Amino acid sequence: MLKIKKVRKEAGVIKIDLVDLDDIAKELNLIVGVMLSFVFPECTKFYIDLTVLNEEYIDISSSDLLAGIELLSKDLVAIIDAKVCDIISANS
Repeated sequence: MLKIKKVRKEAGVIKIDLVDLDDIAKELNLIVGVMLSFVFPECTKFYIDLTVLNEEYIDISSSDLLAGIELLSKDLVAIIDAKVCDIISANS
């Protein structure tokens, strides 16, 4: 579960709006859930929960077993210049 208060603190903002997946797909012209060549608008900021780094490798796919990549989780953080922080809770 995403901790909205922690995300606001990390982002340094008062309000966080969660956007509908269809709106993201339409506005950015991409398939939600697929990181197409890591190309995003320049203003995009990424926040990754620190638990992601508990996994040595991250698999990113397009839901096609023949179309995906595997990379070190620390490399994903570096590629997208993500801020690693505590922003999720395993409790619901």
